[in-house]
Amino acid sequence: MMGRSSRTPLLVAAAALLVAANIWWFWPGSEKAAEPLFKLADTNDYGPMGGPLTVRAGTAELNAAPIFDPSINGWRVAGRQVNDLRPYMTVNSGGYSPTDSAPFLLVRFRAEATADEVRRALLSLAEKKICLVALPDAYEAGASERAPEVAARRIVSVLDDAGKPVTCPAPPNPFGHQSPAAASSASI
Repeated sequence: MMGRSSRTPLLVAAAALLVAANIWWFWPGSEKAAEPLFKLADTNDYGPMGGPLTVRAGTAELNAAPIFDPSINGWRVAGRQVNDLRPYMTVNSGGYSPTDSAPFLLVRFRAEATADEVRRALLSLAEKKICLVALPDAYEAGASERAPEVAARRIVSVLDDAGKPVTCPAPPNPFGHQSPAAASSASI
């Protein structure tokens, strides 16, 4: 007759531990996935002749663009605090006419801006219903004779200070048709 091995309880305990670990790992958690700080979309169909919306942003354009100042949680232009950003919005006519694109805003951030600072800036724009923005990457001024072309983005949503998403309504398309991205997110 075979006797019971002294390792049997240890093997049963290890198997039970593995089963418990698998259940814990794969069990649908009650935790929701973390909401991103902000969501941006492309601006296809908002630009001249129905193409993407872009702007050339050389040194002069960048120096004239509003910059977010986290110390006042607001915007500055030429060192002065600005509350109304609409006068700084522009259109990209692409050489056709001034109504060939939806109006958008070219903005700047400090070189050392954090993700939360960008969130606060985009939140201030979303609250003002300014939803099309050109966000140039930092580049060395004067590094190129040709001004870089900056793609504008549409602010979809931004988390407020309480962690709740604030949506920014899609501006009307100047061509009267719905963008493919909007059509793909529509529900029936």
